[in-house]
Amino acid sequence: MKKLMMFAAAMTIVGGAYAQSECAMPELLDECALVYNVKMNLKTVSGKKASGSTYNAETCELDPYVDCIRFPRFPYGVVGYYVMCECDCDNFFDGEFYLWNAKLKSVLEVSDFGGFTHVLGKKNTAEILWEMEASDTVLGDMNLSGAGFGTFSTSKRLYSGFSGAVVGTLDQPICIGDCAEAIYWDCSTLTAAGEYSDDDSIIYGTFAFKVNPNASKSYLLYGMAKANLPSWGMSVWAVD
Repeated sequence: MKKLMMFAAAMTIVGGAYAQSECAMPELLDECALVYNVKMNLKTVSGKKASGSTYNAETCELDPYVDCIRFPRFPYGVVGYYVMCECDCDNFFDGEFYLWNAKLKSVLEVSDFGGFTHVLGKKNTAEILWEMEASDTVLGDMNLSGAGFGTFSTSKRLYSGFSGAVVGTLDQPICIGDCAEAIYWDCSTLTAAGEYSDDDSIIYGTFAFKVNPNASKSYLLYGMAKANLPSWGMSVWAVD
């Protein structure tokens, strides 16, 4: 796989953000570039401020002061792009992600992405299974797995898009603001104890990848794609 330069290099933030791409280098003009719009509607567990201590009837002792407990169904929406400087359908997992959450003003950094894709049926449908290791700059580390169906362009020999379900784990939820570790309740005593704070929580929802023809063409021909990347992600995506 040809080395990709960061999608956010040479950014100019005036109305929208633009990114220089290696795809525009003269020796690569006979190549192909792809930009997919990415969207994930997820729910996870968040930390919520609490006060007071709880009494443990079994030990007749007070548990440690509880100031951050876990609550369900915290909405976590991720949007962004998946880009690559080639269109070989066998190399679908060789691209790079630029993902963020607007509500938290956070960036989801993807460290590993892999899986498999298959063309099915009458050659215009496809399936995908993927696994992702990532870290949100506010929520922390997470491991996601997704599966779903999509479409395959037989004329262009590329995957037009996929959609499906996501499930995974979020590492050690916290109370946003002071980074206190969020605690859950022991099922037998219904009291909170600090030793539970290191356990993961769940994350689940839906995902969609959809090819963006205009952005793909611009990314290839001019090395510039109007990406509207958020300003808070510049330090994460900047090239040294």
